[in-house]
Amino acid sequence: MRLRDINKKEFEDFCKESKQDNFFQTKYYAEIMRKEGYHTYFVGLEQDGNIRAAAMLLSKNISLFKKRIFYAPRGVMIDYKNYELLKFFTDSIEKYVKEKHGIYIKINPYLILHDREFDGKLINGGLDNTKSRENLIKLGWLKKDDANDDYENIDDIEPSLLYELELRGKNEQELFSNFSSRLQEIIKKNEIIGITTRKLSKNEFQKFLEILANSSNTTNFLNINYKNYKDILNILEQHNMLDMTIANLNLDKYKEATLKSKNNIKNDAQLEEKINKQLDSIEKLQYKYGHNILLGGIMAVSYHNEYLVLASGDIDQFHNFHVLNTLHWEAIKNAKKLGNEKYNFYGIGNTLEDNPKLSEYQNYHGKVVQLIGEYDYIIHEFAYKKQLKKEKDKNRYK
Repeated sequence: MRLRDINKKEFEDFCKESKQDNFFQTKYYAEIMRKEGYHTYFVGLEQDGNIRAAAMLLSKNISLFKKRIFYAPRGVMIDYKNYELLKFFTDSIEKYVKEKHGIYIKINPYLILHDREFDGKLINGGLDNTKSRENLIKLGWLKKDDANDDYENIDDIEPSLLYELELRGKNEQELFSNFSSRLQEIIKKNEIIGITTRKLSKNEFQKFLEILANSSNTTNFLNINYKNYKDILNILEQHNMLDMTIANLNLDKYKEATLKSKNNIKNDAQLEEKINKQLDSIEKLQYKYGHNILLGGIMAVSYHNEYLVLASGDIDQFHNFHVLNTLHWEAIKNAKKLGNEKYNFYGIGNTLEDNPKLSEYQNYHGKVVQLIGEYDYIIHEFAYKKQLKKEKDKNRYK
């Protein structure tokens, strides 16, 4: 058995057979991150001519001691319950990274720790990968949650809790009917008052940046520098993976729907006064914006059987429309058309307690996906500590 550099075809062939296959462990994401200044490597653990484990590695230089740091985003893809296999890989990757002047390697595997319900509760008798976590820790991989102050991870790059909606075997009506009544009402109301969605081309990406800049309710998991966004979008579009949708409010239709509501009022002065105030507000919006208002947007990739939301946001001033619900519903329908079997809202953080994203997403009646977390394997302890201090100091003065 040996660890070696493998070509992209060998890597892709392995990924097709792996249950841990995901967008962040692809040649496409490697191409994106090279635009961000990272070196990329594809490595595989070979035994008797077969690849038993594989990873796409990112690496970047740091000024400290002229060393490098390594990261396998949502990898490594390996059988973590097989202790001997994992031990051989750990010993081999330590040597591999050390030869390339690395001070540590970070991993956050796409491996479920526990099966959970739509509201985050554990499923009795469900999947339990505690053994995988124990094997990593036993072999010296440092888990963030268990780290002391001296060895706390430099960054928590990816969330350990995701939210997913199963699309397989369900039509649009079945999916919609399974949403909470509150969510159904919001989506129906938004359609009535004139909120519409449309696809956004990469040439209009400035509109999406405008949304993110004016929203405190954003998600952005692509981890890229937006000065390179045109290159990034070209890569995704070239491989037919990019899907961007924005939502607008037609103020003329909004006014028409509000007037219709007013005409249907019978002997309710309080409600009539409320609607009159709403009409005044609409007229002010029309004076300021004209016929349409940009409300929010979603950016996603479609990879294999998964539709993955990478960035989203709604403009703070119009947050009361809850337009992200409309956008997610339109994206879910599009994911079905594309043949995806899973809609991944992606990260909801790292804890289930007082989690606003969970409170929002559980209305879709999907499921919480708890991954086994993030780990560092330290190769150069002194340099690792120095780099950690540097990162802490940088964050302190942001």
